[in-house]
Amino acid sequence: MLQNKLEKASEEAKRKRTKFSASLLAVTALVALWFFGVINIDLTFFGLAEDEKKASSTSAINNSALTIEDTALEERPNQPNQQIVSTLPIDQKRSLLSNDSPKLNALREAFKGALIEFENRIEPLVLSKDFANWNVEEQQNILTKKAESISAFSLGDYEQALVRLKKASENSRTLITEFDTAFGEALSNAKTLYDIDDYNASFLSISDALRLKPQSYAAQELKEKILRLPRVLENIQKAAVAHTENNLEAELKYLKEAIDSDPLRLELIDRISIVKKEIIELQFSNFIKKGLANVDQKNLLSAKRYLRKARSIFNESSEVELLSKKVKALVLSLEVESLVKEAKIESEADNWPQAELLYLKARKIQPNRKDLEDGYALAKKINYLSEKLAYHLKAPHRLSSANVAEIVRNLADEARTFSAKSYLVEDQTIKLLELLKAYSTKVQVKVVSNGVTNISVRGVGKVGLTNEKTIDLKPGKYMFEGKRTGYRSKLIQVEVLPNAESIVVEILSDERI
Repeated sequence: MLQNKLEKASEEAKRKRTKFSASLLAVTALVALWFFGVINIDLTFFGLAEDEKKASSTSAINNSALTIEDTALEERPNQPNQQIVSTLPIDQKRSLLSNDSPKLNALREAFKGALIEFENRIEPLVLSKDFANWNVEEQQNILTKKAESISAFSLGDYEQALVRLKKASENSRTLITEFDTAFGEALSNAKTLYDIDDYNASFLSISDALRLKPQSYAAQELKEKILRLPRVLENIQKAAVAHTENNLEAELKYLKEAIDSDPLRLELIDRISIVKKEIIELQFSNFIKKGLANVDQKNLLSAKRYLRKARSIFNESSEVELLSKKVKALVLSLEVESLVKEAKIESEADNWPQAELLYLKARKIQPNRKDLEDGYALAKKINYLSEKLAYHLKAPHRLSSANVAEIVRNLADEARTFSAKSYLVEDQTIKLLELLKAYSTKVQVKVVSNGVTNISVRGVGKVGLTNEKTIDLKPGKYMFEGKRTGYRSKLIQVEVLPNAESIVVEILSDERI
């Protein structure tokens, strides 16, 4: 709607400028004809003869002023955030801008864009009831400046219209920021004062915040908490008195009433939990004491009875857990000791797999006993080493690999530390070290050929052209290859065993392609 009005005002201003320009053109033509003597005008008839010279002088001055002002207007658009204040009356600027249609259109479109942004983003905040409650005078000033800008636009002074609207926008943004800051400070002060239980000061601060923004959910929620503060403080005080008097029941009552009014007081929740435990502990502490006494006396039936009574009152108590463990220990102690005794017998007989199983059963019954953990760990480690040693003893050819040899060497070093506890591990370690030494010792291999076959060992290196040559190789499997130009290549796989003697490899290429 407002956009249509602006367009109509713009069209009306354009028609007026066109009419004014036509009149001015006609007058200028008559003056020119008169000046060149084409026509004669009797100026005395109008009483203007004496002022003719003054009019000519005044016209020259006005034309000079217009030229200077036009130059200034051309330079201003490149200077942002700078107020453009014209010193020309509106009618004069109409004639000035009428000859600059692109600039006129640019100013008109700039104003329309600025007005849309003002009405969409700024004006709703300024027109709000909250803003009016904060500063109604500034609200009216902003609306007045907007109206002035629209009035200038309707008269065709787009430049002044844009300047005034921008000034109104800048002033609005500044005031909106001040308004939001004032609300935020009031809300923050109220929260700070509430946190230190200052009812009077926090109530005044939240009232200031709600005066600025009555619909703020955060402010309304904080006000409700502040209104409940006196009752909360009263119950906390009563609970403190009951605590001093060692009246746990009364303290619990007032603490619950306080937390019902303010559920976010975590320190009260912690205290309620402590008081509840203290009350319950008073009821079952005698059962715990009697139960422990019966465990020490190895009276299993009585110990179990007091354990059941304690659990019916406070099942999650650490004291109940302790009594339960002691009762279980009393029930299972003979069984565990029997398993341990048997495990020691098996370990002394070097039967570590059976010892590991016995220690495992004992650990499941009493998992926190260090002697059981140590016995199980030892048996498991010895069995692990024995299995690894046996694996390498079954595949001795793998010892020819440097990586495997290094792994076996480290394994043997670790196994030596347990040799005194296991005859089997000691024997396995000795045998594996002997094999490791054998597979690390090179064996002489005699290569026989015809002197024209180029011989190499894959993965090792070249032997070259030879009739007979001796090379040293570690035990393992090797692929000998013989090549000769014009003849088929020949491959021979040779396994070099440890400590082998008189190994001869005959390879020659004698089959033509």
